Amino acid sequence: MSEQLEWSLEEILTLTPLEFEETIAALWTAMGYEVVRGPVGGGDRGIDVLVKTKQEPAITCSIQAKLYNPGHRVGVSEVREYASLAQRSDIDVVIIVTSSSFTKGAEKEAKELKVKLIDGGRLVALFNKYNIPKPVRLAGSGETTSITVPGAYWKPPAEESHVQEKHNFYDRAQPQLNKGEPKQEDNVPLGHIGWGIFLLLIGIGGIGSVADGEASWPYLFLFIPCLLIGIGFVIDYFDKLYAVRKLRIYLSIPDLDARRLVAAGIWGLEEVVQADASSLAALLQLSLSDAILLKERARNILKTQTTDQSKTEAD
Repeated sequence: MSEQLEWSLEEILTLTPLEFEETIAALWTAMGYEVVRGPVGGGDRGIDVLVKTKQEPAITCSIQAKLYNPGHRVGVSEVREYASLAQRSDIDVVIIVTSSSFTKGAEKEAKELKVKLIDGGRLVALFNKYNIPKPVRLAGSGETTSITVPGAYWKPPAEESHVQEKHNFYDRAQPQLNKGEPKQEDNVPLGHIGWGIFLLLIGIGGIGSVADGEASWPYLFLFIPCLLIGIGFVIDYFDKLYAVRKLRIYLSIPDLDARRLVAAGIWGLEEVVQADASSLAALLQLSLSDAILLKERARNILKTQTTDQSKTEAD
């Protein structure tokens, strides 16, 4: 790396707010993202730069750029304000980038709200890692005009960025599937199988007693409902167990997550597609982008199944 491209925190602090946003846009471009909307000065409800991944399904990231002096740290209120942007249908991930740092409260709040944070020290390291060019100032008309030089200065590296999490739900799930180790809440209840078996035994035994003359026939009004309710509980349990197996295989998700879906009434791929992404994220303890990927996976499988069925009918 040439000496002229080395960044320091002091140099970042000499940038104008617009130059700061432009340089951040250049950083995400260097990391392989597509800039949907670049700096416009003031942004859109706090969105200074909007980027998205190039692979499908695309994940859109809202970036808030805070050019602050070291003594001015980003606080809880700002994190909460920008976290609300994730509720928009066109935004999956919220990222706050600052030349300063974050308060402890802001870091805690960001973790709970799943907002990504990048402070000044980490930003300097990223600028230098990806060879981000410094703005070139051209004197003209008595004023200073700034432009960010694009092109050969940046090339996306082969390794993945450590700023943007790899939002791949399936890679996250697979190690858990292979482990086969018990986890907390592994026994997410799918129904009343215990009660079902108990009522079945009472019903069968009672009807047998009536048939043998050991109990009078009016007891049938007690034993037959027990038998029917027990059968219903058992059938419901095995239906849910089958649904868990299908979701686990089709979506490549852990058994625990499949059980959570079924217990919440999401039995099939159609229900996964129709479910609200934020509700899925809360239910399965995922990031919003992971939940969107899960829905997209289910949608693609349904499309494949429909196509295969059409071909079979045509043949």
